[in-house]
Amino acid sequence: MQSTLQVFNKKICLSLSSPKCQFLIRLMLMTFLMVLWRQAFADDDPFKGTEGGLVASMSSGGTIRKFIWLVEGIAGTTILIASRNLIKAFMGVAAIETLLRLVFKLAGI
Repeated sequence: MQSTLQVFNKKICLSLSSPKCQFLIRLMLMTFLMVLWRQAFADDDPFKGTEGGLVASMSSGGTIRKFIWLVEGIAGTTILIASRNLIKAFMGVAAIETLLRLVFKLAGI
């Protein structure tokens, strides 16, 4: 006897594999790519002039850096609650911080 979730997954897989559904998925993908293609090769850059603001917000006292620290704290607390192992929590937060510092150094921030 299959569970309700297995029956639901089977019905979704069958409906997504139908030729009509695959045609609609391909049509949506092509439309999406055409919209992105036009925007990607446009002469005017919508983000022109924002590079300085981005670098300033990612600097040592910037807003983005504060949000990253907040997310690290939440992730560390979640790891600590899930694993109940203090060493794993500290190692996870240290690994995330090291990786982010490396990425920021490579980006020149």
